[in-house]
Amino acid sequence: MESGKDFLSDIFYYLPPRIRAFFLKLPPNICDEITEIRLRADKPVSIVTRNGCAFITSGGRMSFICSDNLPVITGSEISDMVTKMCGYSVYSHQSDLVNGFITLKGGCRVGICGTAVIQNGAVTAIRELTSVNIRVAREIKGCSDDISDRLFLNEPRSIIVAGAPMSGKTTVLKDLVRKFSDGLIGSFYKCAVIDERGELSCLKSSECFNADILSFYPKPYGIMTAVRTLSPDIIFCDELGSESEANEVLNGIACGVKFIVTAQALTSFICDTVRRSFWRADSSTPLCFWIQGRI
Repeated sequence: MESGKDFLSDIFYYLPPRIRAFFLKLPPNICDEITEIRLRADKPVSIVTRNGCAFITSGGRMSFICSDNLPVITGSEISDMVTKMCGYSVYSHQSDLVNGFITLKGGCRVGICGTAVIQNGAVTAIRELTSVNIRVAREIKGCSDDISDRLFLNEPRSIIVAGAPMSGKTTVLKDLVRKFSDGLIGSFYKCAVIDERGELSCLKSSECFNADILSFYPKPYGIMTAVRTLSPDIIFCDELGSESEANEVLNGIACGVKFIVTAQALTSFICDTVRRSFWRADSSTPLCFWIQGRI
């Protein structure tokens, strides 16, 4: 796992120069712990670590006390930062912004808040940006050992990896792709990864050489495409969130493909729907692995 400022340097690049200077003063051990960077217009700059929310001081320290002398980011700095994150082409990222996020190189998802522009009952644009939440995407090799050791002794099987937000579901999924693709669980398996939000783009590295990445495909269409054209042994999907996605998983299982998917633990309807799909199509694998706490 990459550590400290070396890993976060790509994220720091997008921060306003004044704010970046505070982060560059942080000790490496604090950088190791950052899971989110939260920036709100005219509010103190905050981070989230395993110990909870904290604030960044002007001296480059972490404080759990909110005081009047903490650095504050302005609305114009947030707007300029988002423009930079969009490659200075906000228009080309409008659909992502309307959906509330953009994805940075390396798979970090950035949540965006502002004022919605409504036309005919639909959100068509976001203006007056007020909040940015940068979720730090890390690769933790071996974080799926508990799952792979318990569930994949002889061959792949379909499972749901469920957990609360920020519990590490995507991180576990990436590690499982690496293991199945690179022959670390018995054979080399043909893997198809439906990467709807671009958060799994790091899998295009020298590792995962037996994985096909379908970037920014809507999950139902990506699953259908993979089954029809890639003859995968296993299809990986992150964050199933609708009945149509669950039904497409059922169709894929009926074609003989195994699925490893993640779902929010709170969306019990999705978990139950997919679990029933697994049971109807493959009675040997109605499995759901729940992540407790955080990876």
